[in-house]
Formats: sequence, C-alpha cells, structure tokens
Amino acid sequence: MKTTQSVFMSLWAASCLMLVGCANDKPLGVSVAQVQQEQVYNPNATVDNKDVIPTGTGARSQVAYDVYSGQTEQGISGSLLEPLTTDE
Repeated sequence: MKTTQSVFMSLWAASCLMLVGCANDKPLGVSVAQVQQEQVYNPNATVDNKDVIPTGTGARSQVAYDVYSGQTEQGISGSLLEPLTTDE
C-alpha cells in the first residue's frame, strides 16, 4: 500500500511540475505576430506603391479572375499559361 501511495504522489508531483513548465506569460498569438512583422521587408509597401499600375491585358486578368473565383463555364481545369485564343 505504501509503494502505491508513493508512486501516486511521485506521478502527481511530476504532473504538477510539467503543468507549471507549460505556463506562458504572453497572450496567445504574440510570437506569431512578431515573426510576421520581422519577415516583412517593407511595411509601407502599400503606401509606397499606390501609384504603380500593373501591366497586363484585361483578357488575361479576366481569365485569372474567373479561375480564381470558379466562374468558368468548363470548371477549373488547365493552366493560365495556355493561350487565350486559337488560330486554327
């Protein structure tokens, strides 16, 4: 009986120590937000590039948008690298 009680007390003490070791003072998500901020090269990129107009054709952009939104008639298949028109 005494060995069972000592084993139980040892396991209880070990589990308490493990729970104390898992304590975290910071709120959840702080470390993830900090890593994201450290990985951003230019935090003002949206302000710095507001006058930049991307090049490209409207038809190409429409195909990309249709595939992205799933509004194609044939469903989502193929690649955006396929030609838009065929000369055959």
